[in-house]
Formats: sequence, structure tokens, C-alpha cells
Amino acid sequence: MEERKYTADEVAAAFGTLAKEVSFLGTGAFGETWRIGPQDACKIIYQDDFPAERLDREVEGLLKIEDDRVVRLRERTAVVIEGCMRQVLRFEFIPGGDLRRRLNQGQVPAEECVALTRGLLHAAAVLHEAQVVHRDIKPENILLRHGEPADPVLVDLGLVKPLDESTLTVYPSFIGTARYAAPEQLRGDRARNAADLWSIGAVAAEALTGRHPYSQPGQHRDFATLLRAAESVDLDLPADTPSELRIVIAKLLSPRRSARGSARTAERMLA
Repeated sequence: MEERKYTADEVAAAFGTLAKEVSFLGTGAFGETWRIGPQDACKIIYQDDFPAERLDREVEGLLKIEDDRVVRLRERTAVVIEGCMRQVLRFEFIPGGDLRRRLNQGQVPAEECVALTRGLLHAAAVLHEAQVVHRDIKPENILLRHGEPADPVLVDLGLVKPLDESTLTVYPSFIGTARYAAPEQLRGDRARNAADLWSIGAVAAEALTGRHPYSQPGQHRDFATLLRAAESVDLDLPADTPSELRIVIAKLLSPRRSARGSARTAERMLA
């Protein structure tokens, strides 16, 4: 069970509701997320030194994004919990669980995986066209509306970064999840649009096969080894994989970021 900082009673009191109206959803790098009532998921930022200006910058862009493939940020607010004022991001609640939970039940059928990949590419295109890069696309950050792989929603936008600013991912200050990070991120370069495309390629390959395309749990404990594996991916996709999906995944997992193209172009390839 994930360790929680707050109890249901504490969260309910902070939001002025009953404990039976809140439920714990998960813990992230900077806070934890709770369902508040039937429609909202609230991320409570409990890191004491989390810079308010960072939230200002990120929220400004995300409030402009309205698309079914990207979780909607309703507002930035604050609550008093355990005597401390905490920043809160209030998102729409997406019922259905995340892709990781679905993958724990087995691989995704090929046709559903086409729709899953197309939906993720659409979400990335929306972010990129708003001049934002996600930087942490992985199964845990992909919710499936009503549990359907064909209806993905990209969430956990806490690491988003405007594309016109530097995005440092240098070890040991790495930001993101190494097993889904593009080679350039693992080398310490800036994470730009192409990094999100790599992550989508890795997720799509894992959904199709039921296993990560180049790193299994417990392997590649250091960045250098993981980088070598990422730069030499040997895709082994099921025989029934549609040709267009096979081509797109290979394109997204190219070690050369320029060869990955754009999210919108890859999305059209799966139309």
C-alpha cells in the first residue's frame, strides 16, 4: 500500500466535505492526489519548498488546453491542512483506472492498441501545439476512461514545461521516469517534443506485447546501461500487429530524435 501523508478525515476537513466523499488516488513526486466528490481529482502539493512561480507558469498554459485526451485542469487553489497552507490543483476526475492496472491483466489487443496509440499521439499534439512538453508519459500517467484502452486520457501534468525554456534532465537531478525516457533525456539533453514521442512508442510497444520493449523490472539500474538498451531497441511485436502501427512504433523509438517526426504526423498515420 502506498504511504499517505494525509488521512481521509484531514482531507475532507480541508475541503469542507465528509470523509465518505473523498478517496485516495495516489502519491506523486510533489504531493498526493485525492478524489473529492464525484467529479474532481485534487493534487495537494505538500512539498514545503515547491516554488509557487513554477505552478504559476505551468497552470497558465494548461488552463488553455481543452481536449478529451488531456485531463482538464479546473483551477489552482489552496487549502489549509494540518495547519499548513497547501497549493492544490483541481482536475476533472476520470473513472476507469490507469493503463498500468490494465497491463497487469495482460497485453492490449492490436486494434485497441492502435486506438490507444492514436489517442496518446493526439494528446501529445495538443500539448505541443500549446508549446508544452509533458516529460513523463508512462502507463501510470495514462487513465483509461471507463477502463477502455481506446479512450486514453493523459494525466499527471506536474512535470510539464514550456518549450521555450530549458528543461534540465541531468542525473542525479533527472526529472521523469527513466524507463520511459528518450535517449537524449538519459544523456542529459533537454526534453523536447521528440522525448514525448519516444515515451509513447515505449508505452505502445509494452501495451502490444505485455512487456517493456527494452527494460524489464530489476534490469538496467544505471543510466548508462539503460541508455545503451534504449539506443538498440530490437522490436519483437506480435504477428497480428497492423502494419501502420508497426511503422509508427518503430518511428517513435528511433534513437535519432529528428526521425520521430511530429505527434500530429504520426497520429495521421494511424487514422
